[in-house]
Amino acid sequence: MGIMRRLYRGFIDLKIQDKIFLCFVVVIIASVLGIGISSYYKSSAIFGKKTSRYNVETVQQISTSVDYTLERIDDLSGILAFDQTIQRVFNTDMGAMSERETIAAVNEIESIMITHYNSQIMRSIEIYGNNGLVVKVPSSFNEQGNGPTPKQFVEMASVYRGKTKWLNDAQEHGLLYAVREINELQTAVKPLGTVIISLKSSMVADLLKNVDFDQSGAVLLMDENGSPVIASEPFGQPQAVEEIRQIAAFSSGSSIQTIGGERYFVSFRTSEYTGWKTVGIISLDKLYEDSRMIREWMIVVTLVILLFAFVLARIFAQTITRPIKRMLIPMKKSADGRFGRSFPSAARMKSGY
Repeated sequence: MGIMRRLYRGFIDLKIQDKIFLCFVVVIIASVLGIGISSYYKSSAIFGKKTSRYNVETVQQISTSVDYTLERIDDLSGILAFDQTIQRVFNTDMGAMSERETIAAVNEIESIMITHYNSQIMRSIEIYGNNGLVVKVPSSFNEQGNGPTPKQFVEMASVYRGKTKWLNDAQEHGLLYAVREINELQTAVKPLGTVIISLKSSMVADLLKNVDFDQSGAVLLMDENGSPVIASEPFGQPQAVEEIRQIAAFSSGSSIQTIGGERYFVSFRTSEYTGWKTVGIISLDKLYEDSRMIREWMIVVTLVILLFAFVLARIFAQTITRPIKRMLIPMKKSADGRFGRSFPSAARMKSGY
């Protein structure tokens, strides 16, 4: 209260010109700052929502693209599993076949598999028959101990019985596996063998080439166990992966989170097909980059307006007080008894009186 009282007294003691000037400046400053601050926060909210919506929509599109790509491979495994020739050969007792018949059967199945083999995205297609027959494309492919063994694949496929199981080995060997059990068509119960399609994980990484989440952001793809399928640095580090795994514990969502001590906007979506999670990460600096540019421009504009207001207020105050000062001179002389000086006309004084 004491400070306010002193300020008020100081204002009262000011000359009328300074009072007018000060009031004018305060009104202008309050108006400019009020409009500027409200505009800044409004624009920040608009650009923040726009960027976050882009993040969420991009994550959904990537998740859909990954599902579509993997479903195509799933369809391929089904085509091979239900092929009549493959069904016939792997439902035949190998002991009853001669060596010549076995070679002919292998060549027949290889020709079917070759029509579906794509070297750009696949490492190999393998079929392990329960009758002991093994067919691989390319035929020169030789497993060198990378990833699970054929026995592990067969056991895995038997658990899912006719459905494709996806296995992530991207971080270790850069591969994804689609594993499916071949069941006899007539009974749909009797297992005949296992189809294994080995995919290059770069196939999925290619889907992210045109995604721009700025240099400090990234898109991650994690399997149902939370292990990275595709992860860029520094978000591929174990500590960052664990933090992201905890953040993306639910099926989908978006929020501002701290990863590695930095603040990010994180959105994620879980695929209903594979159970894999697509996670989009974008830095808050990027999120509010446009609003920061607006803030900088607003500061410059505000300073220019304040400078203009300062000059205008001074001119305005002088315009009001100058006629009054001109009247005071003859009034003081009249008070001293000197009446030989005339008063300025009202028109010249522009006071209106």
